[in-house]
Amino acid sequence: MNIQIDPKVLSRAIRACAIASFNPPKSARADDHPALRGVLLQALRGEQLDVVGTDGRWLARWRMPARMLDDAKPSGCIIEPASIKLLCAWLDTHSADLVRIDVGPVAEARSERGSALAFATRDADQYPRYEQVIPDNAHGKGAPVVGFDGALLSEVVEAFRVASGVTRGRMVPLTFEFGAEAEDPVIVTCSSAPDMIATVLPLRQPAVGQYSLKTERA
Repeated sequence: MNIQIDPKVLSRAIRACAIASFNPPKSARADDHPALRGVLLQALRGEQLDVVGTDGRWLARWRMPARMLDDAKPSGCIIEPASIKLLCAWLDTHSADLVRIDVGPVAEARSERGSALAFATRDADQYPRYEQVIPDNAHGKGAPVVGFDGALLSEVVEAFRVASGVTRGRMVPLTFEFGAEAEDPVIVTCSSAPDMIATVLPLRQPAVGQYSLKTERA
């Protein structure tokens, strides 16, 4: 992956989506499920980039424009948790420039003025098929009432607060789209962060160990 992107937008997207990967369930911390740690950067056709985070209970995805600098098949990487804060700080420092993200044997962020930062990543093919849990217009009126874990919902609100650039204590206007069944994932969006979407499992949803977020790979 070799892209050019606005560092201000990328930093906010990574920080917002990283909130969704902070607290994976203990069952997801085993060596056979390493993908639930870190943040995914996935290049898409049409010069777009997805930034994704999940802990297996909910998922945040931010989609943004990105200029592809090579003709290779769109690819991606998982930013290791230890690199997230360092990378975001570097992006914030170089917010006046466009930056280039290169992923190869060594992942590197480079500014137009020549400053560079190497950061730790893993292969994106270890990540779950996140698009499978974002339904395509699978939501309608008359949805049943469902509940949410309070701590989980506070993480969702915090992620959208970061994505919106809203200071703590201010209201964040969230929209919830419920499925036809109580077990369906709930889609959360925010008018002040139109590029981000969250998929949240209601309390009545089966345990995430039975869910494609954790069990399928891209």
